[in-house]
Amino acid sequence: MPFTEIRRITALTDKETDAIVDLLVRAFEDSAATKAMSGDNGQLSDLLFRSMVRAGGFAGHLYVLENESQEIVSTALWFAPGTMLFSSHAIAAGGDTFQCYMTLWDSEEQRELGFNEFMRKLDDKTREWWKNEISNSLCIKHTVLAAEFVKEWSPKSPTECWWLSLFGTDPNHQKRGYGTLLLHDGLKKMSSPNLAAFCSTSEENAEFYTKAGFPIRGRTEFPSRFGNFPAFGHSREI
Repeated sequence: MPFTEIRRITALTDKETDAIVDLLVRAFEDSAATKAMSGDNGQLSDLLFRSMVRAGGFAGHLYVLENESQEIVSTALWFAPGTMLFSSHAIAAGGDTFQCYMTLWDSEEQRELGFNEFMRKLDDKTREWWKNEISNSLCIKHTVLAAEFVKEWSPKSPTECWWLSLFGTDPNHQKRGYGTLLLHDGLKKMSSPNLAAFCSTSEENAEFYTKAGFPIRGRTEFPSRFGNFPAFGHSREI
């Protein structure tokens, strides 16, 4: 593998934000989950990932892997223990307020970093999907899924886990070991004993994480007008 550098970003610059967002938009261009969340709107996909990256840079542990040309080719966003896996908070969307359960956007400070703007720009059907599916059925399924595999594979509670909220590798640099290296480097920075956990939303990604050492602990399915998509629960003891 060519020379690489992994670093945590603690003061996110506009240039870094643009590079990471561009990477993620291309990496998840064909993702059914991204289409569902953005209403299959490419411009809103950019805003969605931008809100994730900015919120993660503000409140999480945002890591990047750079190649020998100092290009960001892979990124990972972890939330440390102490943040509930699907912490509950109210999100205003087009005048409505509903509950959502995610590690991202857990505070108004995070939501003001792009998520509120994203919600305002969604079409009515997609906003309704967020309200009815993310807020209700999906969050219930996710909460049960997370609790099940955390309880089964670790004596720690969900609030004591490291949670991977965002992960992606530039499509032009995939299958070179960058993503696996970044994941394993993140584990080295976590105190032991502990648990690293997250969800993936495609068969291909679930297979990648399994090969990287994060077995599937559970599965559910998300409904969407663009086609249903799976969600796999992964965890690994540290």
